[in-house]
Amino acid sequence: TRLAPDRLILPHPRLHERGFVLVPLMDVAPDWRHPVLGQTVRQMHAALDPADLSEIHPVAD
Repeated sequence: TRLAPDRLILPHPRLHERGFVLVPLMDVAPDWRHPVLGQTVRQMHAALDPADLSEIHPVAD
């Protein structure tokens, strides 16, 4: 975890709870491991409630 200027914490402390972050992250870095939780993006995505993912859709080209 890194503390950046103005108290921004990276990665975000609740990244693992946010489908709108994890869905696109699955496309670019599914094996990235959260430095604090030790889970991969795949694992965090799999742990999400499917209802939290129902409103997330790809943007048309």
